[in-house]
Formats: sequence, C-alpha cells, structure tokens
Amino acid sequence: MPALLDKKDYRILAALDFDARMPLSELAKKTGLSKQAADYRIKSMLKHDVIEGFYPLINSPLLGYIYCRTFLQLKSLTPQQEQELRKYILTNKRLFWAFSLGGTYDYLFVYWVRSLSEFEDVNFELAEKFGHIIMNSTQNVITNVIHMSHKCLADKTEPVRFDLCEQRKTIDLDETDRKILSSLALDARQSLVEISKKCNVAPKVVAYRIKKLEAGKVIAGYRPIINYEKIGLTYFKVFLNISQCSHKEFSKLQSHLLSHPKVIYLVHGISMPADFDIELLAESSTDFFDFMKELKNIFPSLITDYQYLIYTKTLKVNYAPFY
Repeated sequence: MPALLDKKDYRILAALDFDARMPLSELAKKTGLSKQAADYRIKSMLKHDVIEGFYPLINSPLLGYIYCRTFLQLKSLTPQQEQELRKYILTNKRLFWAFSLGGTYDYLFVYWVRSLSEFEDVNFELAEKFGHIIMNSTQNVITNVIHMSHKCLADKTEPVRFDLCEQRKTIDLDETDRKILSSLALDARQSLVEISKKCNVAPKVVAYRIKKLEAGKVIAGYRPIINYEKIGLTYFKVFLNISQCSHKEFSKLQSHLLSHPKVIYLVHGISMPADFDIELLAESSTDFFDFMKELKNIFPSLITDYQYLIYTKTLKVNYAPFY
C-alpha cells in the first residue's frame, strides 16, 4: 500500500537524490523546512520503508572492475531453497545489486569482477550451487549505465547524470580509502565520527579522504534506496530493439529518453537481450503502455520491438567492489 507522502516529503527525496549526505542544515534550506522537520520526515520515511537506506554511487570501473549481470529464471522454490538463495545474495561480495523480478526472469544479479574469466567463474559457482533450480539464465557485460536523477519526484528537480562506464585508465586505492568506501556502502548518511570509529582513523582524516574520493570521481554521488511501490510507482526494465540507424538518429532517441521525467537509467552493453535497456517509473501498467506507445509514435521507424520486466523488490545494494 502506498505511503501517504506530501509535497514536502517528495522535495526531500528529490534533494537527497545524488546528494544523500547533504547536512540537515542545507537540506532544510533547499526544502524550506526546519532542520528538525527535515530530520523527522527522513526518519519517518525510513520507519515506513519508503527509504530503505542510502548508498554511495562508487565508480568501480575507475578502480578496474567490470560491471556484469546475470538474469535468472527459476523453478518454484521451497522455503529452504529461497532461504539459501537469499543467503547467497547477502554473503557474495562480488554481487553488489540484486532484485526480484516479475516477467520472463525471476531475479537479476549484478556483479563487480576484475575480468571476464572471473565472471565465468561466478556463473559456474552459481550453477554449481543452484543449477537444480535454474531453468534459464542470461549473462551480459555492461559498458555503460547512465544514472539519472528522479525527475518525477518533484517539480523543478535539477537534472543530474552520471555515466558508470568502462575506463581506459584505472587507479588504485589504499586500505584506508577501501575501508571508508566499504563503510559508506552500508550507510551513506552515517556521520564522520561513526565512520572514523569503524575505520580506526580520525574524523578529520575521514572528511579529507571522502572529499578526495569525490574530487577524483571515485564517489559520483550518494543516493537513497527508494521503495517505489511505497510511493505508488512501478519500476520497469525495458529491453529495446531498434532498426539499423545512423548515429544521429540513435542520439535523438537517447536524448529524448534522457530528458524524459519517467526514465532513470539507460544501459548499454554486450550480449544483451536487446540493443539496449531503459529503466523507468510509471504510475500504472496503463501509464507504462502509454509511455511505450508515445515512444514508438515519436520514433516509428526506429523501434522494432520491446520486452519488459518489473522490478518487484530490491534485495541488496552495496556498491563497494572490494572482496
């Protein structure tokens, strides 16, 4: 059942998008609330699972990691098998993003790996553990995930874009930076003092290191994990096939999608189910199909067909790639 949020709550969600470590004093100014009111509303949204946590958007390709994903279609699971699968999701350190799905596939697992042979090992291990319940699986290597701000949350939401894409040059981090990122990955809004205790370094060192990681684009932002169902939205993934076209025509399509208030991700990669993916939020199935109809009307000779999935639940978000 959707939570009862008002415009002030939506302004808070929009303000925290890409800047979830924003101090309460700054958040209050941005939203026209007092610090106490802003804090109360965040805590209320956490209590009612509108917000399920906060995470740093770590630019792991800059650290030498490859973004890979596996879609799984499973047999009906017993409670014990479901428990074993959830344990795998929570304990596998390579797996940083996991969802349950509605549609052709039941789960999406996203991994950070150092090489394609390592991704092959990951899927071999997955098949070894759960091959008896896997009916079908599809593996993809992702070259770019374009992250966009949630423009649908509030009027005049400032558009933000970050391309999480493969990098020609990579950098190394020391143990302290790794510890700080790993701590932030569990809760991006925790205080400097809390992080310093966990990492055994002074708060001033933590502040300096975080600023340096932000300046070097290792940290691209901080985002809330939003339970879209709680705010009356359904999260769709669309596998979009397009006809052969010029780069100019494709750029027009991508620009249209990037500017659309419903669209929150564009995904490019290799061996994908379609030419590329789009991810969007819709108020209903009718709203979704209206979006797709409008898209096909605007680009009638470009879009050949599409398939879609529904994200039903976020099971894990931990962008720290260290294992």
